[in-house]
Amino acid sequence: MSNIKFFISITLVLTVLVACSSSSTAYSKKISSDNKPLHHTNKGYQNHPFVETAAPKGIFFYMRRAWDSLFVPDVPDGHELTELESLQLLNSISSDRVTWLGHASFLITTSGVTILTDPFLSKRASPVSWAGPRRIVNLPIPINKLPSIDIVIISHNHYDHLDDKTVRELKNKSEINVVVPLGLKSFFTERGYSKVTEFEVV
Repeated sequence: MSNIKFFISITLVLTVLVACSSSSTAYSKKISSDNKPLHHTNKGYQNHPFVETAAPKGIFFYMRRAWDSLFVPDVPDGHELTELESLQLLNSISSDRVTWLGHASFLITTSGVTILTDPFLSKRASPVSWAGPRRIVNLPIPINKLPSIDIVIISHNHYDHLDDKTVRELKNKSEINVVVPLGLKSFFTERGYSKVTEFEVV
């Protein structure tokens, strides 16, 4: 993949992600007193420099979330495409396209470049396969039938946005350009990826 196509694709996707962010705020990047980025505080990294860090949730909050995760709402008839229908539709479109794979995972093809965002393609958003929140809709295209991926973009490292099983099972790891937030490069290099770029989004 040429550097120009890579740059255009990254710029396009990052622009969309930033535009859709509800927490984006315009502000000066540097603190004048010590010349540090605003989100590097004396207490450590803070995701949003103008919002106080939320207080820790109590045990009942997490118990309720665990209980709610046991019940997956019914998907209406006709809402999901079968695997065959999904693959036929994907292969029938030769122009730019966006395919929703569930939650925040999208397969985007633009200018001949294929991008996968926040790859969560497992049945559960969890470090284990037998517990944790389940997918509501079935995966339309199995991992082994995805087209060749040129770029993977990660917004953050929650289990429902960065799935270890998916990352391990993607094909052609050495050819995929991975774009991750600060601190996640080693997660990918330890799993066989070599083209990993960290960005600090502010």
